Formats: sequence, structure tokens, C-alpha cells
Amino acid sequence: MTSQYQRLYRQQANYRWWRPLIALLLAGVIYVSLASLIGAVTYAIVLANSTSPAEAQGTMTSLFTPDTANPLSVLLALVTVGIGLPVIFLSMWAVGLKPVGMLHSVTLRVRWRRLASYLVIAVAAFLAAQLLSIGLSFVFGNTTEKPQEINSVAALVSMLIVLAFVPLQIAAEEYAFRGMLLQSLGAWIKYPVIPILISAALFTLGHAYEFWGMTEVFVLGIVAAWLTSRTGGLEAALALHLVNNLGIFMLLASGLLGTTAVTENAGSPLSLAVSVLMLTAFSWFVIRNNNKQEQESVVGVNSNE
Repeated sequence: MTSQYQRLYRQQANYRWWRPLIALLLAGVIYVSLASLIGAVTYAIVLANSTSPAEAQGTMTSLFTPDTANPLSVLLALVTVGIGLPVIFLSMWAVGLKPVGMLHSVTLRVRWRRLASYLVIAVAAFLAAQLLSIGLSFVFGNTTEKPQEINSVAALVSMLIVLAFVPLQIAAEEYAFRGMLLQSLGAWIKYPVIPILISAALFTLGHAYEFWGMTEVFVLGIVAAWLTSRTGGLEAALALHLVNNLGIFMLLASGLLGTTAVTENAGSPLSLAVSVLMLTAFSWFVIRNNNKQEQESVVGVNSNE
């Protein structure tokens, strides 16, 4: 049975149908303005140090393509997304969607114990998926990728940036798509499957991969939104997204994937199959853990009566 997380806006005494819409529009305008400002300032600096606009454009493309061999590109990419997090809370507060803690969970707060347990599950699932990928690559003879030589200093700096800013980046995305957007759609649409699919589709459009990579993102978006609805909060989606992004960036920094950059050709039928298996296993353990904690809560309440 799904929770009422996606219906929390609707349950507030001051709910008006237009408030979620205005909040979404306001957040979009502020975010695009800030991201554009970052891009404009960066371009001005790059242009001033380039011999031609064409050279500046090439440098800009490089800077905004996350590459662990270029720590500045990683920092720009993560910060440009991460600035969306305070924008979301500001927009909700500005239009009267209160308390803003509704975005965390049905308890109006982050359930840290659950988040910690989901992180453990996510790490185990990610490591199992990587081992499975390696095994399947040998089975199907898909082992042509050779580790890329790396600059150890650049790799180390990129890893430190990733550890510092990936939590901000994934929080911005989760609070935007599985939080603000899912709850806005849920306020207008009673049945959770429609908000889940729409939020997953829009989340996918925010990425630029080829078919298989985009399909993986869409499946991830569906699972993250469903778990958010099912568990009544963002903790499972945050854990899954955080471990996934940290793991991928660390693998890129190591050069083991044959590249140090996030590229459009990030997916394949094999990686999609492994991803589906990983997400299925993660979801099963999360729901099992969620049910256990709900039962403990009921027992705790009954024992205090």
C-alpha cells in the first residue's frame, strides 16, 4: 500500500490548487536565472583568456562536460545542479506551501535511521551490480575497454570535490523531482502511478545520453519515485541516487571505465539489465526494511498505551 506522501500538499489547511503551480514556475525561473548567471560569468572569464570565440566555445563545452581529469568541470557541473536545492525550499516558502518539511517525509523531517539503513542497502546493491557487470563482461566477451591512464593529482582533487558536492547535487535532483514535482502532481492527481511516471519522464529529459542510458535513467526515476511514495519519504531515493553517483564518479576518476568523462554513450543492453536487477534487489530490501520499521513503530505505540 502506498503512503500519502505525494498528497501532502492537498492535506494542508491552506491548500489552493494554484500554489504548487506557482511554486514550480518560481523555482524554475530562479534556477534558470542562477544557472545562466553561472554560465555567463564562466563564459566571460573563458572568453577573456581565449584567442577567439570559437576557442572559448570549445573550452566552455569542456568545462560543462564533467570529466574527473578536469576537476573544475566536475565542480561546475555539481554546483550548477546543487544550487537548485535552496531554490526549491525558497519557492515553497514564498507561495505559502508550508511546512516545507513536507518534502522530507510524511513525518515532516528526515528519518535519519531509515536513511542510514537504506545507504547500507544501496552500497551492497551497487557493489553487487559492479561484480555482476564484470562477470557478464567476461562471459559475453565484452572486455575490450582498457583502463585509461590518469593524472593522480587531478583524480584525487576530483574525488574530494565529488565527496563534497555530490550530496548537494543529488539532494537538489531528488527534492526537485521526487519531492516538489511529485507532490505537486499528487495534489492534482489522486492515483500515484501518473505522478510517478510523469516525474520519471521529466527527470529523464534532464539527462543527455543515448537510448540505453536514457532508458536506465527512466527506470531509476520510476523506482525512486515509487519508493518515495511507498515509504513515505525521500530517504530511499536519496540513498540510491547518492551511492550510484558517488560510485560512478569514483570509477571514472580511477580510469577503470576506459574514460574519465561522463559521455553520451553511458549505457548498453547489458548495463540496463544489470541496473534493473540492482534496482529490483534494492527495492525488495528497502520495502522489507520499511515494513519492519513500521511494525516496530506500531509495537512501540501500543506498548506506551
